[in-house]
Amino acid sequence: MMFFFSGLIIMIISIIVQGSLLSKISWNGVIPDLTLIVVISFALHSGESRGSVFGFIAGMLQDFISLKSLGACCISKTSTGFLAGHFKDNFSNSNLLTPVILIIISTCINESVHLLFYFALGTGRVLPPDFVEKVLIQLLLNLILTPFFLILFINLSKLFSQRYKTRYNYE
Repeated sequence: MMFFFSGLIIMIISIIVQGSLLSKISWNGVIPDLTLIVVISFALHSGESRGSVFGFIAGMLQDFISLKSLGACCISKTSTGFLAGHFKDNFSNSNLLTPVILIIISTCINESVHLLFYFALGTGRVLPPDFVEKVLIQLLLNLILTPFFLILFINLSKLFSQRYKTRYNYE
């Protein structure tokens, strides 16, 4: 339970940093999706159900803060949490290929869901000519930042599992 609340605090901080600090230092108008990275990092340690709930909460917060297209972040982050949580048993702290593949797939899913929402809502938007370029830039930025969040959640997981073992004398 403490791991979940710690993850929520990290997620809220990442949403604030993403909306304020990173928007000022964007690369070609693109910023990394810290919320996506946090959801994947959390879900890899928690599993499908907790990852889905965590992704849902992260998406709802991001939707309410951004007010762009309510529901798009919620759907994309929930599906990302479920997908990443599905690979919990395949993920070990030494295997970095799983998070890399998940970041690639999740970034594409995230951008596709947003694009579908814009088309479905009839916003009149068309596919930007540099859409693929911007998705590739975001993918690169997400891949660069992922190891930092993975290390953070690995250490949190170890910390709370050690506290649990100590408290209840489990070995």
